[in-house]
Formats: sequence, C-alpha cells, structure tokens
Amino acid sequence: MTAGGVPPGAPGYGKSPRRDAGGSAKSCGRVSCPAADAFGGSGTNPIKGITGQGVTTTLGAGKLPSFDDLADAITRVRMANGKPSVVYVSPDVEAALMKEKASTAGTYQAGAPTGTPLTTVWGLPLLVSANVGAKTAIVCDASRVFFGIRSQAYINASEDFRFDRDQVTYRIVVRVAGASVAEASSVQVVKVS
Repeated sequence: MTAGGVPPGAPGYGKSPRRDAGGSAKSCGRVSCPAADAFGGSGTNPIKGITGQGVTTTLGAGKLPSFDDLADAITRVRMANGKPSVVYVSPDVEAALMKEKASTAGTYQAGAPTGTPLTTVWGLPLLVSANVGAKTAIVCDASRVFFGIRSQAYINASEDFRFDRDQVTYRIVVRVAGASVAEASSVQVVKVS
C-alpha cells in the first residue's frame, strides 16, 4: 500500500488524505487505534501493524521505556522531518512512567500519586492500550499513519432484539484493509528485548 493510496512521486504523495467511503485511505489522526492488528499485525495474515513498519529501538532486558527513551524517540521522528503527535504505551510502561522518580529529591516525575493522572508526555497525548504489546511504547507522527478501508461503514439498528427491555441495539460494520506507514521513521517503537 502506498502512502495514502498515492504512488511515490505522483502529485499529492505525502499528503494526509481524507477520502470518502469509496476511497481506500483514512488518516489515523488523533484517534486511538482500538484493534490489536493495528499495532502488531495479525500474525499469519499479510496485514502489518504499525510496529512492524516503524523503526524499533530495543532496550536492554528488564528496562522499561522511560521519559528519556520517549524524548529520544520524539527527537528521532523530528530528525526525519516528522511532527510527533501521539505516544502509545502498554499499561506496564504507563505504570513504570508513573513510578519514575527524580534522582535527587526522590519525588515522582509524573506528579504526586494523589494528583491528576499522567495524560501527556513531553506535550504529546499519552494513550494507553493493552493492544500495543507488553513493555512497548510507540511515538508517531499520526498524520503519516493510514488505514485502508475496504467498504463503507454500515450502521444497523434493531428495535426487536431487546424489545422486552425497551432498548434499541445498534451494530456498526467496517471492513479494514490494514495499516500503512508513509515512512518508517514516522513511527518510533521502543521496547524491551
């Protein structure tokens, strides 16, 4: 899949497309990607997740990604002329970040445990998902991550299914072709070996 469905060198290559439902590419934007396949791929299927298409930095065994590691990943995206816009982390990495302490005062880097929860890292939104993969953090320029849509989203309603409880049930169906990264440097993956 090319960046946004436009071949390299063609007019419009590298732009963040927003096609209609008949098109194939949608920008991830600031939306949290809910499916595990979006991050790690589907294994036997040829669909690659964004972690398989980005640049991976492997830390030593037993060392979870820290604020310093995320700062380095943000810098690597910027060095490739990207604009980092989001940080995805697994729950264990979030916990490690919340527990990080300053070496001199012993105070928590992310604030007091009774304060507001950690929602940003270096000014970027921090999104926590178990689908990221254990001991993994992803810094990306989300405008360079695209999802192929195979069909329109269909919304169906059923007034009969929960009739006995006076409820209406809705179902949405979307066929997704996969995730694509415009250039590998737009996605920086930091994980433990």
